[in-house]
Amino acid sequence: MKQNVTSSAVLVITRDGQDIELYVKGKGYVDSGRLSGPPEYCYPAEGEIEIVFIEDENGKEWAYSDLSDKEVDLAVDLLWENAEPSYDDDYGPEYDPDDK
Repeated sequence: MKQNVTSSAVLVITRDGQDIELYVKGKGYVDSGRLSGPPEYCYPAEGEIEIVFIEDENGKEWAYSDLSDKEVDLAVDLLWENAEPSYDDDYGPEYDPDDK
């Protein structure tokens, strides 16, 4: 069952010898997959989360391209750690708790 998720995290990066705290927000989805039943109906778990907003401690927005690949990977890992269910429909149909 596909479920939308949102997340936020604090990423600390270093620029010119100074630590900078970035507040990162993300959204995406998770699908727990189906691991039992007839093989033609089974599929593995999957998910995706993307960075949608980055801001430093002074309120300045940062572009995705301002981060290195390593920093982006770390930000996405942090977002996964903090992911929570979301009920908006930006990633497919709205989550229905009765849909099992």
